[in-house]
Amino acid sequence: MNNDIKYAIKYHEETKHSPLSVRMSQHYLDWDNRPKPFKVYTNLPSIPLPRNFPLPLANALDSISATGAHADRVPAVDINTLAEILFFSAGITREVKHNSGTYYMRAASATGALYPIELYVICQDIVGLKAGVYHFCPGSFTLAELRKGDYRAELGDRMVSAPVTVAFTSIAWRNAWKYQARSYRHWFWDAGVIAANFLATTVAADLTTRLVMGFVDKQVNQLLCLDERKEATVTLAPIGVGAALPPSRSTITVEHPKVMPLSKSEVDYPEIWEMHAASSLVDADQVRAWLDSTNQQPAKSNLSLPKYKVAAPVRKQDEATLDKVILQRGSTRKFARLPISFDNLATILYSSTAGVPFDFLKNGDSVIDVYLIANAVEGLRPGSYFFSRETGFLDAPNPIFHARNVKNGITLA
Repeated sequence: MNNDIKYAIKYHEETKHSPLSVRMSQHYLDWDNRPKPFKVYTNLPSIPLPRNFPLPLANALDSISATGAHADRVPAVDINTLAEILFFSAGITREVKHNSGTYYMRAASATGALYPIELYVICQDIVGLKAGVYHFCPGSFTLAELRKGDYRAELGDRMVSAPVTVAFTSIAWRNAWKYQARSYRHWFWDAGVIAANFLATTVAADLTTRLVMGFVDKQVNQLLCLDERKEATVTLAPIGVGAALPPSRSTITVEHPKVMPLSKSEVDYPEIWEMHAASSLVDADQVRAWLDSTNQQPAKSNLSLPKYKVAAPVRKQDEATLDKVILQRGSTRKFARLPISFDNLATILYSSTAGVPFDFLKNGDSVIDVYLIANAVEGLRPGSYFFSRETGFLDAPNPIFHARNVKNGITLA
């Protein structure tokens, strides 16, 4: 996550797909060596999480489109709330049995259904759970205790006031088994899907949170007892505010708890770890410098074009709650061959672009531009469009989506 992007470009060019690379690849899927879906410690005490946790009963669209919880509400985080957040972020929602085995489907999808993302909890004493560092196992719905005591200070100054922080990590081999060296991209795709559920669930619980991308990588990885060149931290998500300051520690012992092997054998892809090392931050000074230097994305200029209005969706009494939406989520290959209404499209755009509370973005800025191709939307002529919360749609009739190619367009404000 530093400012030297030369290796990122090199990695992308060397690992991207092309017609030739796909045809020439000799890689095949060794199903007998498929990674196990759960990380299991063999010699650590585990704590069962309560299964009668509360449900996120807030309106799903409100939870998705909100940029944060209400500032005047500061509910306490206890083990029941933590269980709710972990389940609706990465829990097992159903099992699918095939002749080849049982597939454990989760609250958030993952590329190839390989689920490389693991969640860890770093907390002070909360109701129902002692201060410590824990690993969440969705298979048994338990927490494995990695460290006793309050280690929140090791996460950095910006997270010490949160009573609980959830760390997202990625086990490289889980995805590399199928996608090889290019699978480093999937760390962030798959973490992002879980983060979407996580953010919506914390909003539904009226808890403040954000996604912290700037942290001292090696220090956090060591705190979580991760095996070097096997697993690494992707992001941190502090939950809640107003906690007492944690004690400072002079050193952190290096621990390597025994873990059941994921496969009979693993293949190491050096490109993944070279890319990750090139983007890591080595100390607090680098973290501060990186945050200070992140470029904010200016809003697209409001061109003088015909406009369609995108407004906040009109709420209906029968709209689904967040818990039902997450539990019913799944993939389908059966699609209705019917047009959608402009109101439905506007609801999707409005609800999904409110912003993400990243540590490197200020004032609701975004590094995401939204383009779409409309083929069958009632009330909108077929064409290619650009959307932003500030300026709306811009018709982009040229093959390349770029602001300088926009002409004779339609804007929606």
